[in-house]
Amino acid sequence: MKIITQHIYPPIPIRDYDWEAIWEDYDESDYIGYGRTEEAAIENLMEQTTDDRTIEMNHYKQKDGTRISKAEIDRRVRKTKAVVLENQRTEHGYNFCVDCGRSSGRLDCSHIVSVDKCQKMGRAELAFDESNIEVLCRECHQLRDKLTINKKTI
Repeated sequence: MKIITQHIYPPIPIRDYDWEAIWEDYDESDYIGYGRTEEAAIENLMEQTTDDRTIEMNHYKQKDGTRISKAEIDRRVRKTKAVVLENQRTEHGYNFCVDCGRSSGRLDCSHIVSVDKCQKMGRAELAFDESNIEVLCRECHQLRDKLTINKKTI
């Protein structure tokens, strides 16, 4: 079976999703490999696959009872974050933190209900719902989530 790769320019400065790898006969329930390089994406896909069959673990329930892979959730979250940023830019002419109004410096897309919690609740579709993602500056994001996010520019 053949693996297809493509370079994706993400709208966020996280390089871990620059490359995507899928099986030739990919359907929406299959895994997707991601990585900083083409080789890393292929390796990631291979780690998730055994005997040319996708491992059923790492699939999460949605409200309608269907299951979705973690890789597909991640892909949709990445796309939704781009939409949220673009919608804010279109509506206001620039991006800014919805908490403090700061428009300079690093801005993050933050989940109101975390991806992990969405998956555990059986509501995986909330992870890529636009109403569950908001734009925050790094400082407000850290305060809200009580996170320590690496300040290194990627």
